[in-house]
Amino acid sequence: MPCNDEKKDTFHNFYKANIIQPLKGFCATVEEGCSLTRASEKLFLTPSAIVKQIQSLEDKLHIKLFRKIDSNRVNRIALELTEDGKAFYKKAREIIEKTEALIEEFSDEIDKKNSKTLNISINICVFQKIIFYIDEFRKKHKNLKINIIFQERQLGFESLLNDSIDLFISSLENGETIPFKMNFIELTKYIPYWVFYKGHSLENKNAENITKEDILKNTFIYNKNNISMTSLNNFFKDNNIKSAISFEECDMEMEKKLIQNKMCIWLIFNIFLNEDEKKYFVFKNAENFFPTGKYGCFIKRDVSKKEILKEFIEFLDKNKKEIYNFDFLRD
Repeated sequence: MPCNDEKKDTFHNFYKANIIQPLKGFCATVEEGCSLTRASEKLFLTPSAIVKQIQSLEDKLHIKLFRKIDSNRVNRIALELTEDGKAFYKKAREIIEKTEALIEEFSDEIDKKNSKTLNISINICVFQKIIFYIDEFRKKHKNLKINIIFQERQLGFESLLNDSIDLFISSLENGETIPFKMNFIELTKYIPYWVFYKGHSLENKNAENITKEDILKNTFIYNKNNISMTSLNNFFKDNNIKSAISFEECDMEMEKKLIQNKMCIWLIFNIFLNEDEKKYFVFKNAENFFPTGKYGCFIKRDVSKKEILKEFIEFLDKNKKEIYNFDFLRD
């Protein structure tokens, strides 16, 4: 009976040895009906190489894995598993499967890390502001492929968690909790404004005096894909607002044209406005209706990021333009 130190040394040497190939040779022999010939053909080895692998295992384990049996086949060795061999096969097969799964999983991680593809989910409204940065980044990476998906907020979060996208660009309102297992990287702040057409009945009313009743008297344009604010969705739902104008797809230029032609009012954020538009529209701060917030990138917290994703986030963070307020929007 070997002492504990001898057992420890035997296990240590067994662990250190290049053991995976002998295990594969042994398992292949078992799985091919204890046939050395078929096992060698399966592994592209000679039968003698398989015999040496099995013998090396038997020497290390101090057991017999196979026994020879009588056979009528000329010049063939007939084998069958011993009881020790049967018990060892179960463990050996498990080790091979775990090793192959480990290699495949790690290989996938390496491929993902080195991938030159970015899968970005983004709200249509935000896309118009960030497309410049995406284009500038692409110019610096000629072999980069960018897939852009327009998704609603909840679907964007689900896509991020199941790894079908690399990042989700959307809003985060003040006081809103960052979803579990995600980090948020702020790119810019926003302030909500009501946008009225010139001559609207609320044109000369101070923003702080505008009531919900004043707002609900108006017709809205409503495109669900353009709304990233939870509070705005809740506003529509709580007040049972049914828009007389709706689009499957709609951008802000279309919204502005509808407002300018006195067909509706809408809500817009300061980061999407410019001073020239004041001659067409009336802007009223809507912070008494909706919270201010931030636009930025949601990324998964618990995964190692691929290099191109790290570079893209760093690029956005370095080039972001933080916009807190505009003098021309003040009443």
